[in-house]
Amino acid sequence: MTTERYSDFDDLPWCQELLNSPDIKDITIPTRQPPPPADRIITNTLFNKTWRSDTTVRAWKSLQQRNFVGPDAYPENYLLLSLGTGLDSHHKKLHGGACATMLDQAVGITSFEAVGPTFTKELNVRYEEKVPLPSCVLCRSKVTRRKGRAVWISASIEDGKGKVYCDAEALCIIPVQEGKKPAKL
Repeated sequence: MTTERYSDFDDLPWCQELLNSPDIKDITIPTRQPPPPADRIITNTLFNKTWRSDTTVRAWKSLQQRNFVGPDAYPENYLLLSLGTGLDSHHKKLHGGACATMLDQAVGITSFEAVGPTFTKELNVRYEEKVPLPSCVLCRSKVTRRKGRAVWISASIEDGKGKVYCDAEALCIIPVQEGKKPAKL
């Protein structure tokens, strides 16, 4: 599969509402872009090759809140995902490890958009409901706090209508730049 199956979002009113909102903008991230040269540090092979098929992640759309206020305010980020049946553990239910990986990816995108590259130090996931497959889901993520090189982010996977399948709290660390003294955590 080389193209995203955006048509999966067409018949879902909650998807259309989000995609057509004047308060939401598209963001381009390298996760679903063509694979970069092999010498790049971040290749995202999991999402741009392995999980890019009609049976895994069929479509991916990255979005961001347009209007937010305050000196320490960060936008909420959204991922619309169309999931196939190839990510199941129990029959037609998304594997819990796949949920955690998607939450970690949402956290990574949010931290990158807010502060640049980071590494996930902690990801605490709470599973509430099983995610049915195939389905379209909404991942929400937002920076909740920052102190020095530490960035805390909350994330969730939802059905787009209010049902939360799982959520997470993450601690990300901004790496020390070569030749610079690290800021305290």
